[in-house]
Amino acid sequence: MKTPATHPREEEAAAYVFGHMEGAERIAFARDLEHDAVLCQVTEELSDMAGALALTARQSAPPALVRDWVVDRVKTIPQDGRAKPVTTAAPRGRGFAFLGWAAAAALAIVGGVAWMQVDADRQALVAKAAALEKSAAEVRAQNTSLKTTVSEAREAAERSAKAADALKQELTDKEKAASALKQELATATDANKALEQEKALIIKSQELDKMQIATLKSTIADYKQGVAVVVWDAAKQEGILKLERMPPVQQNKDYQLWVVDPSKKTPVNAGVVRVDAKGFAKVQFKPALDVQSADKFALSVEKKVPDPAGVPVGAGPIVLLSP
Repeated sequence: MKTPATHPREEEAAAYVFGHMEGAERIAFARDLEHDAVLCQVTEELSDMAGALALTARQSAPPALVRDWVVDRVKTIPQDGRAKPVTTAAPRGRGFAFLGWAAAAALAIVGGVAWMQVDADRQALVAKAAALEKSAAEVRAQNTSLKTTVSEAREAAERSAKAADALKQELTDKEKAASALKQELATATDANKALEQEKALIIKSQELDKMQIATLKSTIADYKQGVAVVVWDAAKQEGILKLERMPPVQQNKDYQLWVVDPSKKTPVNAGVVRVDAKGFAKVQFKPALDVQSADKFALSVEKKVPDPAGVPVGAGPIVLLSP
């Protein structure tokens, strides 16, 4: 018999084959198959198709949960309840004999497809987890690198801060030193002005033709700050020496004044000069010998001796000398 293109109960036949028809409805459909040859043929073809699909499906061991579900599902398919076999052609009888197995195959396909989907989802999740772990490892590595960079930057900042503090302290010290030098210069300037004023007064009070005024200077660094002025009266063979800002000498040393007379082989001793704690002294002096011409005046540092007049012949360094 040629199977028609469609059958009005084809959907019922599919439900019967794939186990979606249960109870009284299934028993009734099975009885209709005994009296409707066309419907029986359509049902057999659907059953054969389901079996073929089961054989072409990829073999894969489903999880125990899926396998148990399929077995339980097959057990729930009710028997047709027919009292006798279908009295149609042999092909139809053979097809109905395998309807239960076709349904089981269909359910297995469904379970296998479900398991394939679950396995695919699992693999996708594993791949995604691996990608996330790799990203996390990269982030951790970047975080470690950033921590190292931040630590190095913090150490560099600390070194810079220390260097800045050191430079600041050095600048402060230099500013203090400059301020002290400025104050010292101002003091020396004031002292020089005072000496110049005193010199002017002396000049006014003495006869210019009888007075000789000389300013002593030093080429030695430690004594350059000192100021010395000599007022010499040739007629009286005496003079006045004024010192300021002279550095103190050692306890076993003394300043000693000398008058250089070209007619004498050696400078003439003019006596010991002692300065106070501020380096100041103002003394009257008289040379040990008469001086014909006071060409120069010199101040030296000599060894201290019991004689208040000092050593007779100079042996120490000359620290101040008039032009």
